[in-house]
Amino acid sequence: GAVIDVSTGAVLWERAPTAALPIASLTKLMTAMVFLGTNTDWNQEVEMTAADNANVEGSFIQLQPGERIKVIDLFYSMLVGSANNAARALARSTGLSEAEFVSRMNAEAERQGLQKTEFHEVTGLDPENKSTPIEYARLASVAMRYSRISDALTRADHIFETTNTHRTHRVGNTDKLLGDRGVPLIGAKTGYLDEAGDALAMRVR
Repeated sequence: GAVIDVSTGAVLWERAPTAALPIASLTKLMTAMVFLGTNTDWNQEVEMTAADNANVEGSFIQLQPGERIKVIDLFYSMLVGSANNAARALARSTGLSEAEFVSRMNAEAERQGLQKTEFHEVTGLDPENKSTPIEYARLASVAMRYSRISDALTRADHIFETTNTHRTHRVGNTDKLLGDRGVPLIGAKTGYLDEAGDALAMRVR
């Protein structure tokens, strides 16, 4: 693990800070950053596919192939509830292929100077998505400067309606620290994968 001072970059605490490990759903902060760089229309409607729902163990929205959902609802569902099928559909909404989208994720990691951080897909379900504690702390500090990302990470839930079937969904935040008055939370993202164990990135005042 690692704790850094965002304003100075100073490392305040560390334990095996340079070991590259699976990061599970912490992947989604990079997915969000790359998505925001595409300037995709928030009100665009996306039709869910069987591929979006394939092998989405863990967190996902109960959406059927053919149901339509706005891009903004995919974005918030991905970050608030860590929904894996939302992450896939969000990346697809940009018009990029998955390979192109992942290439941009790795290019952004390189731009930030993250030498041991690598991505193979957009959800974090692949244990080959890896980073080190110190590199991920730096990545997260950049991600949480985006107002859309920080807004999503501090929402207790996100409620939306599919645009064609008009089904209402509530996606709850996966972070149990949210709302704890003893933790001055600015933003946090959780993750879990058998290969990664529990993962948490958070920024506090």
